[in-house]
Amino acid sequence: MCVHIATGFWGIWHARNLKVWKEKQVTPELAMQWSSKMAPEEGRVKLNVDASVVTSMASFSIRMIVRNHNGEFICAQNIGRSWEVSVFEAEAWGVLEVLKCTRELRINTVDIETDSLLMVNAITKRLENY
Repeated sequence: MCVHIATGFWGIWHARNLKVWKEKQVTPELAMQWSSKMAPEEGRVKLNVDASVVTSMASFSIRMIVRNHNGEFICAQNIGRSWEVSVFEAEAWGVLEVLKCTRELRINTVDIETDSLLMVNAITKRLENY
């Protein structure tokens, strides 16, 4: 049950990002279809990370979830801090925290998913200066 709730939230989050950043309207049905098809390849786990920053309050929060190739929940975290950081720094913190979680669980084959293109480029070494 918790797996379906968590993946449902991911579908909603993804639909929201498409609306906000690409001005694309997504139906609830499509958002739920995405959430059921987002598992990684067999033998791998997928780490979904998202961060938000409230500059006016000098705070940020990070949400992350780890799922196996069956789409089954492994672990999740929601972290909030009262520090002033950039969105990139918050996203990087989230990736670091979720990688710590997988290391503690002795999981080595991971796929990282984030909505931050800057973070994707940094992870794949496409940027020289972050």
